[in-house]
Amino acid sequence: MSRAGRLCGGVVECGGGSVFGREGRGGMLRRASEVGLEVPLRDGAVLRGLRWAAEGGSGGPGQPVAAPVVLLLTPYGAECYGADGGTFAGGGLHFVALDVRGRGASDGDFRPFVHDGDDGHDAVRWLTEQEWCSGEVVLYGGSYSGFTQWATAATRPPGLRAIAPVASVYPGIDFPMAHNISKAFSARWRALRRAPHDGPPREDAGSGLISAGRPYRDLDVAAVGRRLPAFQEWLDHPALDAYWAGLAPTRSQYERITVPVLTITGQYDDDQLGALTYYERHVRAAPPGTVARHLMVIGPWDHAATRSAARSFGGLTFAESSAIDLQALQLAWYRWVLGRGERPAFLGDRVTYFHVGEDRWRSAPKLPGGEDFLRLYPVAEAEAGPRGVPAYGLGTAPGAAEQVVPLLLDPGTAGSPERAEPSADRTFTDDRPFTAGGGGGAVRDAAVHISAPFSGPVDVSGRPSATLVLSSELPDFDLLVGVYLLPRDTGAPLRLLSEAAWRARYRASLHRADPWPAGRTVEVVMRDFSFTSLRIDEGDRVALVLRAPHRRWQPNQQAGGVTADETAKDAVAGVVRLHQGPSRPSFLSLPVSGSAEGRPDR
Repeated sequence: MSRAGRLCGGVVECGGGSVFGREGRGGMLRRASEVGLEVPLRDGAVLRGLRWAAEGGSGGPGQPVAAPVVLLLTPYGAECYGADGGTFAGGGLHFVALDVRGRGASDGDFRPFVHDGDDGHDAVRWLTEQEWCSGEVVLYGGSYSGFTQWATAATRPPGLRAIAPVASVYPGIDFPMAHNISKAFSARWRALRRAPHDGPPREDAGSGLISAGRPYRDLDVAAVGRRLPAFQEWLDHPALDAYWAGLAPTRSQYERITVPVLTITGQYDDDQLGALTYYERHVRAAPPGTVARHLMVIGPWDHAATRSAARSFGGLTFAESSAIDLQALQLAWYRWVLGRGERPAFLGDRVTYFHVGEDRWRSAPKLPGGEDFLRLYPVAEAEAGPRGVPAYGLGTAPGAAEQVVPLLLDPGTAGSPERAEPSADRTFTDDRPFTAGGGGGAVRDAAVHISAPFSGPVDVSGRPSATLVLSSELPDFDLLVGVYLLPRDTGAPLRLLSEAAWRARYRASLHRADPWPAGRTVEVVMRDFSFTSLRIDEGDRVALVLRAPHRRWQPNQQAGGVTADETAKDAVAGVVRLHQGPSRPSFLSLPVSGSAEGRPDR
């Protein structure tokens, strides 16, 4: 789901303007090519939506011309997808957009992630029985609609021929929580189905909640003025237990998903972790012939841009060569897998991704990363940071002596301006961690480690990881670990490359909590960083930042209790120590391609 709510997150783009959900739109004009549909389900409920007829296959008076159907299941309003309908209808395919159960005009109650698999199965089956359908259905859509595709495919409905999930939400993996830390946006998203008396969700609800000393469990009340049952249900399952497992495909279901798949995500997509988890679990379980038909595209996009291929967002702008027509690509791919066209030339090998710096699209037989790594070691020596702010070093060796870098984590600062979410125009160029934190011997609330300038170009393609040796007397704490590029041109903005959130009580397993062992040093490995592909140029530097998460994430009072129910009165401040030494080093691993001879000069 979009962290800024730009698309598929409460506020959605529909008909050229921003609207909230479906209620209160004041009516929208229906074009003549749109036909209302009612799709019956096995339990008697009905999904409602619209059909845009394929050119030459309207299903009107006379003999209809049967054609395949592109099906979208959405919680955001079926009438929002007229442009999509026109594209696919013009390409000779029917386009059907249905509101999911409990949304729009469809029957029932909206329970996120619960009914979509069975409902999607029934919708596919019903569509294949219509005289205007050729008996072939392919699935379409992004974010929550990416999830509905995987959920439907897991039920193997007859007539399903392909899925093309975009920026797909994976329940429990990247929404409504990641590494078992709840995302504050989840309450606002769940509120998209408003009661008539509700106002719009409060964007600053988290700050007000902290100021009032209320528990995170009250975020729904603070955001929309009432309890949201799904949000409360999510909080009651803080670990990846059977509840979350029941919302996603099982290994045996992945093994039986044999239709072609086109996965699309972005290097800055909030749901990249979800998209890659689906991809990796399917590839790991499916037979080789099926794996060869699972293709993936990763562009330089945020969540919204995975639908538009926008070049500018969050303070970043990418080369014109990154822009592609995503709907045209999907249409061409559908036609190919349906036997009605050639394979799109853009899809060379199984994975197609954009390399920033080289500014061109690359193709590979698998997701890049894992062939070679550049290790950078956070050390206690001082290094000049941006605008002269002191920082620690990030060297090419751990050093001969044991070192300790202290990091102060104080839940009392959770409501401060420094812990606010980055603004939408600076989501990926926010430099506050470099001005509020630092190094140079002081115990601060952010440990900033900066490398020396690189002596030559280095290509990075893959998912970074971090191995950190930590100690603390706290029973629990959270870290937000970011990898940044600091350009040689000091006037250019720094760039967040990859980021991972982490909670100490789940260091060994996301399936069960285990208090942090006081007085012991523990090696932890963080792997849930996002995929990135770029060139680090001569003179550029890389930074590793460890800090407490900002208010996009659930606050942790660090007392070791039920995090959702703790308040400021339970807060425990403390120091987390990062250990560095030759026998047990801490390090950042950057996946490099080709030569890494241009590494930092020290």
